[in-house]
Order: sequence, then C-alpha cells, then structure tokens
Amino acid sequence: MSALTHTIGGVSFGALSSAAGRKSLGCFPEALEYDVKRFHAPGTAGNFIVRGDRMGGKIVAGLRYVDSLANVQSNYQSDRSGWENTALAIVDSTGTTFARCNLDNGGMKITRKPTSIGRGGLVFMDAVATFTVDS
Repeated sequence: MSALTHTIGGVSFGALSSAAGRKSLGCFPEALEYDVKRFHAPGTAGNFIVRGDRMGGKIVAGLRYVDSLANVQSNYQSDRSGWENTALAIVDSTGTTFARCNLDNGGMKITRKPTSIGRGGLVFMDAVATFTVDS
C-alpha cells in the first residue's frame, strides 16, 4: 500500500515518517449521505427517484505533528484556528476532493499528547479532526 497523504484547506499532511512536519494518519469519508429526491412526473404512474450528489456526512482525518514541542503546539493551534468557521476543500487519502467541508464544533481533538521520539529534541502529537461535508 502506498503512503497515506491528504490535504485540508491547502495544508498538506505527508507520508508518515519521523522527519519534522505534518503527517497523515489517514483521511477518509465515513457514512456519506446522498441527496435523494423523489418526484412524480405528470402523466406517469409512480414516483421517480433521483440520486443527487453527496450531501452531508462526515470526513475523519488522523493527524500527526512532528517537530519541537513549541512548533507542534503552534502548528496544531494554527490549523485549528484556521479551519474553524471556514468552508474548506479536502483531498482525502484516496485522492477524492470534497469541495465544501466544515470543521465540526469541538471536532479537533488531541488523541496522543506530545511524546518524545528520542532524538534531536523532536516530539510527536496525534490529533483527529472531524468535518461535515456540505457537497
């Protein structure tokens, strides 16, 4: 399997490694809902069902920040504040683009506190971000 990468609002999360930077732990849609429209055309018997585009549903992104403690915390805060109350484009780990996504209220959480990797003063911190898909 190739290395996982994704992009959220122009911020790239690269393949998992111990080098400093933002890393991807995976970014996938979960339970996307479809816009289902029912209508009755005049002069016909029965209803027609039309599947529209995706409407609603969630995208969950696993994030890893690797750098000095100060930079890890700064990058996390920067991402969280930049993604709040903003419609974002997300390219998930499979390469699918979702044009309008919004970070859920309280949708960005630290799942692993900063932990030393034992070399060069680097630490890593894991987080998860949950987005609602509007398109």
